[in-house]
Amino acid sequence: MNADLQRVWDLMKAGGAQIPPNPTIEFMREFANGANARQPLPPGVTFTDVDENGVKGIWSQHEGVSKTRAILYFHGGGYIVGTASSWRGLWGELGRRANMRVFGVEYRLAPENPFPAAHDDGLAAYRYLLKQGLAPGSIAFAGDSAGGAMAVATMYMARAAGLPMPGAGYLIAPWMDHQLTGATIKTKADVELLAGPDTLRGMSDAYLRGHSKSDPLVSPLYGDVTGLPPLMIQVGSEETLLDDSVRFAGKAGAAKAKVALEIYPDCFHVFQSWHSMIAEAREALDHAAVFLNAHLG
Repeated sequence: MNADLQRVWDLMKAGGAQIPPNPTIEFMREFANGANARQPLPPGVTFTDVDENGVKGIWSQHEGVSKTRAILYFHGGGYIVGTASSWRGLWGELGRRANMRVFGVEYRLAPENPFPAAHDDGLAAYRYLLKQGLAPGSIAFAGDSAGGAMAVATMYMARAAGLPMPGAGYLIAPWMDHQLTGATIKTKADVELLAGPDTLRGMSDAYLRGHSKSDPLVSPLYGDVTGLPPLMIQVGSEETLLDDSVRFAGKAGAAKAKVALEIYPDCFHVFQSWHSMIAEAREALDHAAVFLNAHLG
């Protein structure tokens, strides 16, 4: 492990030590939003809030950005923490490197808004982008962790609603199985810093409130992957959700979707957020930018 990556590991461990046993949702939200908000915003990128016909989110853009392509981004946080605003450092940088505008969805959070509130907001955001005049093939769905799962679930929902598929998908360590059956849920539990088994179970229970954990909309691993657009999936080797990425990539590939799976050695959950500090994160976002530009019309 290189020195920069080790330094970030140490920073994250120190931050994790500040979390008390059985933290409240309020504490978790404040902690997660504060940690992500401290990530630097991308230079030259401006952000504009949107609240239109029930759709809430934030547009990013920069000088010379393409007006004909866009990324629909779903932030992570296990459906109970996080905001599009506090995640701007990640998705804003993705848009800058890909030279695309990004719409960060401000979806409703649990437990105040249980399933399917967040998912309904995701589909509404896609309809909003289509109404802006963007061609489906010029839109990419992207997200990290729970947001990566939402990106795929929104594809399922769009298909069921008779809407066309987007042009591509970019999934960062997507949480694809709420039943937590992946082998790395156990084998990586001792090294996981953010998404340990107990944390995942608590987040799942808060959002689903008794709803089936095998529903493909919350566990896209169990869905019909026929006809999905080209996908790039990135995940770190040191995280519990590694197996979710591997299994979903295999299933989508077997159904003849074009899938690029990248596993980054020694990297942790959503390491791309640390692009200002580690080369692996910058490399990953550059790979994503190239992939999206190759597959969007």
